[in-house]
Amino acid sequence: MKIHRVQLDFSQPAYDDLQAIKQRAGDASKAKTIENALKLYEWLLNIEQRGAGLVVVETDGSREEIELLF
Repeated sequence: MKIHRVQLDFSQPAYDDLQAIKQRAGDASKAKTIENALKLYEWLLNIEQRGAGLVVVETDGSREEIELLF
């Protein structure tokens, strides 16, 4: 697989968020964390383009509809 180098500039708070998410996810690298975030973003865009939505169901059975604002 061909690898492409991308340089990104983050504010300190955004970089701190990236580091924290990387740790929580157990990702091996920040690049992997960003790749995973892009996959999720693409999935959400596909849902929005289909006119569908999201519903979060908590363990207690409560439900919350999530409006996608892109």
